[in-house]
Amino acid sequence: MATKKSTGQKKTTARRRTTRKTRKTKKSGGGWLKWVLIPLFMGFLALGTVFALLYLPLPTDNDGVDAAMIQSVLIAAEVDGDTSIQKVTKDGIERWKIEVPSRKRKDAIIRSLQNVMVSKGGRFEPGQENRHKGKLVQVVSIGLEDGDQIRLIFVVDGSRKRTQKPRKPKKKPAAKPAVVQKPKAKPDRKPSAKDKPSGADALAALEAEPLEPGDPSRLIDAQEETQAVVNRPMIAIIIDDVGHQPIRQIKPLLDLKYPITFAVLPHLAYSATNSIHLHQNQYEVMLHMPMEPDNFPKANPGEGAILSYLNDGEIRKSVNRALKTVPFALGVNNHMGSKITANRTLMQSVLSEVKKHNLYWIDSRTNSQTVAYDLAKSLGMRTTKRDVFLDAEESYDFVVKQLARTCEVADRKGSAIAIGHPYPSTIKALVDEMPRLNREGYQFVFASKLLEIPGGTF
Repeated sequence: MATKKSTGQKKTTARRRTTRKTRKTKKSGGGWLKWVLIPLFMGFLALGTVFALLYLPLPTDNDGVDAAMIQSVLIAAEVDGDTSIQKVTKDGIERWKIEVPSRKRKDAIIRSLQNVMVSKGGRFEPGQENRHKGKLVQVVSIGLEDGDQIRLIFVVDGSRKRTQKPRKPKKKPAAKPAVVQKPKAKPDRKPSAKDKPSGADALAALEAEPLEPGDPSRLIDAQEETQAVVNRPMIAIIIDDVGHQPIRQIKPLLDLKYPITFAVLPHLAYSATNSIHLHQNQYEVMLHMPMEPDNFPKANPGEGAILSYLNDGEIRKSVNRALKTVPFALGVNNHMGSKITANRTLMQSVLSEVKKHNLYWIDSRTNSQTVAYDLAKSLGMRTTKRDVFLDAEESYDFVVKQLARTCEVADRKGSAIAIGHPYPSTIKALVDEMPRLNREGYQFVFASKLLEIPGGTF
């Protein structure tokens, strides 16, 4: 038997029904906002994406040509302190006056700039070498990626070194009175402001005035100075790990004037500037490619290293990234890499990319089980391998002993490749021993001279 609901229960039920209707009304009332506003928002988002794709510059992997890149080449040439750079802007064009001590230095810098511009797709217009007021002058125009241009005015100013020496003896003779010397000495030493304009006017004068044609220049390859002699044992010295310090770290070796090959580590503070400076001074540059050793991560090969878990595409990308920071590299050898060089699959990726860039390969042989040298030969690459480590112990006496061992290998095989590092003890030993060994009949050559060529020896 059904019981009648009380008045209180009826009121409660009525309230619940009203609440449900209100909720439904709110939901149904807000629905049109959802279906109108959301499509509008998505539409604006799509338009913004299209605008960004059409009008905003996208990042590219290829670095463009800018003033900083040009200046890095000039900074590398300025290391020895004998190159002066002045920068003046006039008529919207930057003009850089670059005073160099010799034509050889000028030509080396211009050649390096040309190589950089060609590799980056920039515009490079070298002017003709001319003579202006007794000095050799050459104007080079460079177009930047943003449409601006830089005009480089190279001035060979070696006259001061030549004229100072003859002037000194003229002061000593007492027989000749000052009447003869004064008219000649004053105009030479202290030209008037009109004869020697400064700043933008001086640079414009170098460009605008008629110039006398200069003598044709000729770059002398450093290797021509040590011509091959029949039955003379050849030794190639490779210095690894260059790039941690400025070029002055290895300046004693450069002062020797012997062909030495320098293997530069990538992604370091001085990787690019050292490579450019060495190339300008006609030394051979290699990429010292970091690779995973057996005791990784205890031993860290450094940034951009080829690691055992990378795939083929990642390995190739690592090699390309490294080459961008070591300009003018002619070859590649491994930094550490005892684990990688013993793995045929990984080395296949490495060497295929090295061959693609037409570079040679030298196996540093950090692992007795290395397959890198044999694999490079099978791929038809120019290649060879290290014979002696000079400084497994960082001491002067050890390096001298290893140099003697290098000579023994060269006597037996006709050639030898020795690898060292820019340690103070190694540099001192090489500075002391290389001239002596050269006098004894050993010929120092670049590493590329000892490469095994496919189908022949070297």
